[in-house]
Amino acid sequence: MSVWHGDLHKRKPSGGRKKPYRKKRAFERGSFPTETMLGET
Repeated sequence: MSVWHGDLHKRKPSGGRKKPYRKKRAFERGSFPTETMLGET
């Protein structure tokens, strides 16, 4: 499963649909949350 921060599949502010005009790009990749622990565990 990949984490992805692209918004080509979302809706526009006017309510219309965005048509994806390209594939996913490497700079749109996200990362999984690190879930750091603060203080004593």
